[in-house]
Formats: sequence, structure tokens, C-alpha cells
Amino acid sequence: MREKPIEDTQSALFAALSKLDSEDLFGVIAFNDETHLFSSSMMPATMKAIENVTQWITLNFIAGGGTKILLPLNQAIGMLSNSSDSIPIIFLITDGSVEDERHICDVMKSQLTNQQKVCPRIYTLGIGSFCNHYFLRNLAIIGGGYHDVSYDAGMFFLVQIKMLKILLSK
Repeated sequence: MREKPIEDTQSALFAALSKLDSEDLFGVIAFNDETHLFSSSMMPATMKAIENVTQWITLNFIAGGGTKILLPLNQAIGMLSNSSDSIPIIFLITDGSVEDERHICDVMKSQLTNQQKVCPRIYTLGIGSFCNHYFLRNLAIIGGGYHDVSYDAGMFFLVQIKMLKILLSK
């Protein structure tokens, strides 16, 4: 991601995290050519955890090139596999082009249909014209979620807020 989208993504994440209740669970995974997990399991949204993840996001959301989506998606599904009280949600934001989209969709379809517990919903947000929006829309359909796009950097934050409102209303 370029600098402005990263800053807007951080702001939207901070806004979403601030709306969580202390009994809500969350996880954050940053990715480019590498994957960075805030925690290997879901965390309660305590004031201290929100403070810690805010600092972590500031340090780990950096433009590093590459868009390797399959590993963080698998990690997110693994983290959410024990969810039973609510519908888990994966919120994927990318501004990059992804290789092997068909394979990723096949893997996600297989994993989500073989889940014995509640399947996570996958919400996708594509930023700019370099994303394969057809792939991101299909990924959201497979995951029973929602897809949106922001071609205009000035509208990016508004699109994220719209998606967060949809997420928080579920």
C-alpha cells in the first residue's frame, strides 16, 4: 500500500477497534510479502489490548510490496475456527494485484464448506485500479460477505467507514 491508503487504513482500523466492546474478540494480521500477526489467537477488546494493537498497527502496517493473501487468510480462518457465540468476520483490505486468484478461491471455498462450526464471513475492500476487483468480489461471495472498492484516494476513508458500519451492524 502507498502511504496515504496505509494511513487511512490505520485510521479506519482505529475507529473500528474503538467501537468494540470489552467482551468482543479481535485479531489483526498485516501482510505484504511477509505476514505479521498481532497475536496468534483472538484477543478480548480490553482497553489495554486496543492500546497495544494501536501501537502494533503503527509499527507493522508498512508499504513492503507484494500481496500474498492466502497465508493470512488461512491464519485468520485458523484463529476463528473455535468461534461459536457469534459470526466471525474477516475484513481484508488490499491495494495490490494477487497471483493465483483461482487457487485462493478454491482453497477458501473448500475450507469454508468443510468448517464444522460457524464459517467466517469475508469482507473485502480493494483500493485503486491495480486490484483484481473481480477476484475480491468472488472472495466476498464465497465468504458470504461484502465487497467494495475505492478508486479515488480521497474517497477511501469514506468507503472504509461505510464497510465498518455494515460490519458493526451484523
